[in-house]
Amino acid sequence: MKKRIISILFIISLLATMSCFTLTTFAEDITLSADIDWYDSTQTEFTIYTAEELLGVALLAESKNINYEGKTIKLGDNIVFNTGDATTWGITAPVNSFPGIGKVNGIDFKGKFDGQGFSISGLYICSTGSDVGFINATTGAEIRIYQL
Repeated sequence: MKKRIISILFIISLLATMSCFTLTTFAEDITLSADIDWYDSTQTEFTIYTAEELLGVALLAESKNINYEGKTIKLGDNIVFNTGDATTWGITAPVNSFPGIGKVNGIDFKGKFDGQGFSISGLYICSTGSDVGFINATTGAEIRIYQL
């Protein structure tokens, strides 16, 4: 009996230390793949239309250490990152998690982000670190948020 209680306590403590895990996924969601084809380092302005391109913004910051200094990223449409009932995401995580833009490898976001009145919905961010959000950390950045 004592061994069973210790095993149960171990499993509970293991689950308590995990900040995010997926039990099931929503059938209507598909796993996103980052799209970075829109990015050209010689350009200074980009318009993002899809969740895949938005994920690409974060991926470029992470994998290529791009801080977007001197560059403007605009939304060109409403973007849906995940669907489903967000009130259940603490129990059943959605398919796609967004890593946030900037502060990866110590690189802050230094560009401009302009939502142009469009929305991003279904964004799920799961992290135990500091500087966590849609844009994790900035230095000299300009972020335009519009209230709809």
